[in-house]
Amino acid sequence: MKKELFNIFIITGVMIACAGCVMQRVETTLYLMEWSKAVH
Repeated sequence: MKKELFNIFIITGVMIACAGCVMQRVETTLYLMEWSKAVH
């Protein structure tokens, strides 16, 4: 039982971390798109 909870905790943590990375990447992409529009 404890092992299952531990696995769920790890999976949840990984999912939150991945979501944060994706959001950061989206923000960076949008920023670069705006920047390239401003440059050209």
